[in-house]
Amino acid sequence: MNNKNNKYIRNGKNIKSILQSFASENKINVLSLDYSLISYKTYIIKDSDIRVEIDNIDSYIDTNYTITQDYIIEVFLRKSSFYPILIQVQSNDNNTELKALIYTQRIPQHGNLEEIIYNTILNICAYRDIIINLGWNDLKSSILEIVNKMKGSEVQPEYYTIDISKLKEPSIKKPAVKLIISKNKTNSILSHDSLLLNGGFFRVTKGETLLDYKKPVYDSMWRNVYGNIYGVGLYYPIGIEAGDGIKVEQEDDKIIFKAELDGYVSIVGGVMIISDTIVLDNINSKNATNIKEQGINSLIIKNETLIRDAIPSGISLNIDNLKITGNIGAVDITSKNLFINGQVHIKSNLKAKKAQILNLKGKLIAKEAEIRYCENANIECDNISINYLNGSKIYFTNGRIFNIQSNNMLFVQNKLSVMNIIGENNEFILYPCLYGEQKEILDSLNNKLLNINRLNNIFILDKNIIYTHKNNNELIYKNLEQKNLASIINTNLYNWQEIINQYKDKASYSSLIFDKFNSLLEDITQKRIIVSKSIKSKQEEMFNIEIIFENKCSVGFYIRFINFYGAENRYHINANKNNMIKKVKLLNKDNNIKIICYKE
Repeated sequence: MNNKNNKYIRNGKNIKSILQSFASENKINVLSLDYSLISYKTYIIKDSDIRVEIDNIDSYIDTNYTITQDYIIEVFLRKSSFYPILIQVQSNDNNTELKALIYTQRIPQHGNLEEIIYNTILNICAYRDIIINLGWNDLKSSILEIVNKMKGSEVQPEYYTIDISKLKEPSIKKPAVKLIISKNKTNSILSHDSLLLNGGFFRVTKGETLLDYKKPVYDSMWRNVYGNIYGVGLYYPIGIEAGDGIKVEQEDDKIIFKAELDGYVSIVGGVMIISDTIVLDNINSKNATNIKEQGINSLIIKNETLIRDAIPSGISLNIDNLKITGNIGAVDITSKNLFINGQVHIKSNLKAKKAQILNLKGKLIAKEAEIRYCENANIECDNISINYLNGSKIYFTNGRIFNIQSNNMLFVQNKLSVMNIIGENNEFILYPCLYGEQKEILDSLNNKLLNINRLNNIFILDKNIIYTHKNNNELIYKNLEQKNLASIINTNLYNWQEIINQYKDKASYSSLIFDKFNSLLEDITQKRIIVSKSIKSKQEEMFNIEIIFENKCSVGFYIRFINFYGAENRYHINANKNNMIKKVKLLNKDNNIKIICYKE
């Protein structure tokens, strides 16, 4: 993307496809793109697929011509993961009525509010392939009326409603009957209220019937807000499209969806699909329970709309492999491999072995992490890569950050590579063994040394006791051996030589035990020396902390060093265009710790 203003003009029939193609061409994430509708043209399709541009769209509502629209849009990088104003565009069951809900919780404080609301409604309708101006009311007058109410001092409702259009309702001779697969632990049935309609999923086998739609009979042709014609031809408003893994069978009075393969069936964005991995368009309390009960270890969530969260607040998930497209609320997630192509709520708690996240706010604990935008986050990670960082606190061993904005605290254990610092009030804390694997190794060595010292103290105490017994036994034996017992004791009554030999054996045994304790104490001493050297070596290793500014740093920052005992020193590094810093390194020489800044 080399355009100076980061804005591009594109045209086509489907905005979603336009954005996906643009993202693919420029090798960027489609969720980082936004668009604005510049203009559109309306066409009818006559015989032989001839397209004819029309002006008065309402005069063609009751014809059997197909109505389509082409769009010219401006594509640009999204400034926020949310629209400037929250608007929902809704339709009824038959898609013949269209209304907009204008929520008052997020009203822009700047700009022309009428224009923002009008353009947002058009943007949403164009993205969803709703035909603009097909039977529409005077939208601008309705918006003006609501804007005047919003500017008033009275208490605002949760949202205002605008009736956009109301097309002719179908006149039905015979209603449709739609049955969708539903399963429990023992059997499978076709039901009106399948769990699939509420974000659920089932394991199905090839050939299994998934949907049975009995066609309605209409008195006359009718059209919905998408421009689709019903009552003639083979098209019916089922409300669910057949996607990957689904075979559609047409009968005289029915439409049947069948499984083309074994797998998990679900409905994502109004499309029924089958996949080896479960695919859902959102998580709710019901399917979260279903996921837990079935012990699912891989899950894909696709929710490309920014109207609602892919995972709402209050949900807890523990899944080995989790891939999410869309925003998530204040949730608790534990995963081995976590991928989030969307924004993470500031009150979320994430744990993963490996994490890839588009826009992180909240808390993350991981072994490895790759984050594109990180703001107001708290992270603990062994190895981390961040594209943009602002207002966050990060604990890590090795890191690479491309752009550092302002008000960040970075606790570095080994090495940090920084491309650009573009903000102020950033602090780099050099803290050996604060977190992660290095801390675990040092803690393990310190615990080993502690246990060795405890064992040494116990052995010394026992050695002293054994030494006393040894001396006593040797003294008794020596005294008995030196006496002429035959002159004072009747040796016919007592075998005193045997008694003397017993004390001799006791003295020898005590001496043997004493020697063994000495040997054990020597072994403990050697182990203590080895562990102490390992600790010292590890500590010296950890003082190889360095920060490298790849493009040199010309913005002032703070450096703080915290030693093993919690003592700390803090310095302000006065970097500027005339005093650019290339590298910061921790130097430990003769137990004298220094922070060295290098210009080259």
